[in-house]
Amino acid sequence: MSFFLGFKGHVIPSLIGWPRFFIRAPLMASKLLALRIGFLTARKLLFKFVDKRGFIITSQHELVAYWDFFVEESFSDSAWVDAFIKSEHPVAIDVGANAGIFTYYLSTLNPKAEIYAFEPLPDMQERIARIQAISRCEIHIITAACGRMNGDAILCANGNDDTNAYLSNVNNTAYEAKSSQITVQVLPIDAVVPAGEVILLKIDAESYEVPVLEGALHTLERTCHLIVEVNSDHDLTSIKNILGSRWHGCPLTSNDYIFSRLSDL
Repeated sequence: MSFFLGFKGHVIPSLIGWPRFFIRAPLMASKLLALRIGFLTARKLLFKFVDKRGFIITSQHELVAYWDFFVEESFSDSAWVDAFIKSEHPVAIDVGANAGIFTYYLSTLNPKAEIYAFEPLPDMQERIARIQAISRCEIHIITAACGRMNGDAILCANGNDDTNAYLSNVNNTAYEAKSSQITVQVLPIDAVVPAGEVILLKIDAESYEVPVLEGALHTLERTCHLIVEVNSDHDLTSIKNILGSRWHGCPLTSNDYIFSRLSDL
């Protein structure tokens, strides 16, 4: 079973999640499982997969991410999910939206949601636009990376659809060399997202999470929950220092933490 379920750490969540997914949508679950087994044996997508809402899996990254969000439900902590589903008009921010799978996942939880998706890579923006077209919720696609202030930065990438692109001014010793450098706009979240409650802020910025948070200090004051990728103990300490004592956090996945803002006393 571990052979076709994939990477270490995913076997148990998959064994639990796939039957749950199968109960909700047996035909779709069967096709998705066959697609994943086929990819892990043939190293290519053997057929076209379209879910019941019209989302099309077109790449290995989308297959893995779709499985992660919809089968394993790795990010579905009840702390933020319940609030997001119950809200009349939940607002979420997806920094490092990439191919938009998390944005799509949010749209399936609550069709009345408003989502700000930050993504600088052109091909990824097109994929988010396709999600926007099949979704009933309001999706704002912001063609920029996020940081502490306005400006430009160099994004290191292997093409316009690189799922692991990173900004050149991060400590990139752990990252592979990239074939191209793309100049992208950098915007602070505080300058883009208007006033109002934010149910969830999700940040996956390839070791640039701390500057992203430094550009979202005012937004954090009205944010309920934060999901952030953590790449080192040093980054975790910096993130906790930025958030302060009003936030409580714990590990969500092997590389991600969830923080919830404590209620005002």
